[in-house]
Amino acid sequence: MKKILFLLSLLTLPFSAMAQSKPERAPDAYIKETAERFFPNLCKDSLEGLMNDVYDCYQHTKDTDPKYLQCMIGDVYVVNAVSKANKKAAALGRPIPFNVPFFSQEKWAGRSGDLVTIPQLSGYILGERTPYLVKSTNKFIDDINIMYADKNNVCK
Repeated sequence: MKKILFLLSLLTLPFSAMAQSKPERAPDAYIKETAERFFPNLCKDSLEGLMNDVYDCYQHTKDTDPKYLQCMIGDVYVVNAVSKANKKAAALGRPIPFNVPFFSQEKWAGRSGDLVTIPQLSGYILGERTPYLVKSTNKFIDDINIMYADKNNVCK
């Protein structure tokens, strides 16, 4: 009987391991590192500075590198900011301020396929990857706002 109970506990081990919840977003330390990476040029050169950093990040980081998630977090921030600014300008009858095809919604849709290769998302199914990225980006935005509010972070 003891052997049967022992075997049953071994058989259920993989199921109990799978039942553990996955993080909903990147760890705080990772997001802080991402904010520290992108903040200087965002602060100094506004959205254009971040665009350059994110584009450079993609050019120098393989999609299988854990730092690639930083590129995507910055990318989500830029794509949303560009879209919002362009829509607002169009609604006011002004020329769009950002005509940058790389950061269009359509191009983002193509890059979002890279979520499959990011090491941090290897155990996530399709419907879990985008929410993870969005929640990570929201925390990134919070960290960026804290950095802007810090009187010691003077844009140079």
